[in-house]
Amino acid sequence: MQKLTSIQKILKFFSLIKYNKKDYFLYFIQAFIRGAQPLIHVIFIEKIVFAITKQDIFLLEKTLYLYIFIIFSYELLWFLTRKFGWVITIPEADKNIYDMYLNKFIQMNNTEVEKIGIGKIIAILENGRFRWSESLADSIEKGMSLFILLSYVFYITFSHGIYYTIGFLSLLVLSVSILVVVNNYQFRYRRRRSEIRNNRLRLITKILMSKNEILQTDRISSEIEKIENYSKEMSQINLDMSNGRTIQNKIMSFFISISLFVFVSFFGRFVVSGDMTLSQFVGITSIFLVINSAISNFIVFYLNLTKEFIDIEKLWDFFENTSTLQGYDEGKKFKYKSGNIEIKNLTYSYYEGKNVFENFSLDIAGGKITALVGNSGSGKTTLVKLISGYIKANSGDIIIDGQKLSDISLKSYYNDIGYLTQEPSVFDGSVLENLTYAIDRKLKDGELDEVIKQANCEFIYDLQDSLETQIGEKGVRLSGGQKQRLAIAKIMLKNPKIIILDEPTSALDSFSEEQITKAMNNLFIGRTVIVIAHRLQTVRHADTIFVMEDSQVKESGTHEDLIKKGGIYAKMLELQSGF
Repeated sequence: MQKLTSIQKILKFFSLIKYNKKDYFLYFIQAFIRGAQPLIHVIFIEKIVFAITKQDIFLLEKTLYLYIFIIFSYELLWFLTRKFGWVITIPEADKNIYDMYLNKFIQMNNTEVEKIGIGKIIAILENGRFRWSESLADSIEKGMSLFILLSYVFYITFSHGIYYTIGFLSLLVLSVSILVVVNNYQFRYRRRRSEIRNNRLRLITKILMSKNEILQTDRISSEIEKIENYSKEMSQINLDMSNGRTIQNKIMSFFISISLFVFVSFFGRFVVSGDMTLSQFVGITSIFLVINSAISNFIVFYLNLTKEFIDIEKLWDFFENTSTLQGYDEGKKFKYKSGNIEIKNLTYSYYEGKNVFENFSLDIAGGKITALVGNSGSGKTTLVKLISGYIKANSGDIIIDGQKLSDISLKSYYNDIGYLTQEPSVFDGSVLENLTYAIDRKLKDGELDEVIKQANCEFIYDLQDSLETQIGEKGVRLSGGQKQRLAIAKIMLKNPKIIILDEPTSALDSFSEEQITKAMNNLFIGRTVIVIAHRLQTVRHADTIFVMEDSQVKESGTHEDLIKKGGIYAKMLELQSGF
């Protein structure tokens, strides 16, 4: 994505408004009312001073009563709106941000996601989301307040002549220029601080997600030391930025003092010459002081915004620049026929210059069970990721039932795929929520019970709350075998035509493996199945077994055929006890 200009950044920052135009319009009105409150005080102070200088008791009482009535009405309105819930608050921008960027995340190139890491992505999304939604609300409120006050000052100065307006505008431009110049000096510090904060959060996420490994290796001290190093660097940057802010504040304070001196001297002459009344002078001086306060508040907001904008830009840059799954929501609708898969002259590399596959070709029969076996690093998992469309080949074709994977909509293709890995896809929620997550239809009578039986998931009924039992993050309250069987039941309910299993029993004990094998046999009926297996016992009944080594198919055949050949597969069998 091309680097955004300052104007484009501003437009993008306010682009959230288009999702809730009505609500934001009401919020603008509310901000206008809030912003006008200081102006009401200034106007009435001028009128009160005018009545005093005229020694008009009737006018003074009338003005005071009106002033009290308006202020009372204003405060009563705010009290009532808050008490009865009528207050118009800014819409939750969070929903719109999540809608935009979670959809982008789902369609991201999975190779890129694996390189970056989930911890870093979480930090970028959450920091950017929080800063954006909070800053948008502040910018509307403080910007509206300053706009109202400046508009009033322009009106006052213009009423005395265009030259006064030009003079005031020149002072305003000069003050803003000083602010921007000094602030830009600190920009590099803010970007580095944001990087440190994200790296520190990523490290903390790693510690929290690797508790058992850290316990076993006694690495907590070294991990904490890394966090301390990040914190020390952060402290130094904060000190440098604090010094910069001090200089900035002194410059602005000096400039405001000079402006006040010029202002009072300038308009004081009008009072002495009789061209301005004392009440008008008091009113103008009051508005200057109010504007001074408003500008100071806006400066604080601007400084905070520029600090926070780093996180917002990181959000934009990351999600806009990271490549997506090509063809996710585009292309022809996939139509399953028999499940035949042809791989022709496929080349793929995770990193430039190092190919995992090069001109690789393979035919997989539809409606059959095909097993991929071989040592770690032989390309099995990469191959099934390519077949499933989770990663994209550099060149070559993957053809399913005569349809090129590059020509079809992956979204429609995924409806016919069930993918199960050794780390089953379960999430924090109830058993029922996990089972039905992949379907958007109403279950038939008895369908759920039948699937639970076929997947050997009867353990569900023994859980404390049965189907409503909360299984915890990543299914922590279930055993490994229970999680796998639950994942198999989920696939059965989805009823896909193509099943891909990536070493689903490699981390299980013999009893759990037996239970999973029974469940998988029920799952395989009438489907095209591709199984990656480390334990060869689970694929001995496969229709075809491909033995892979160095990203090439070295042997193929049935279990019996490969034993007779006495090659790689037979040697693997000898090394695995229990056969």
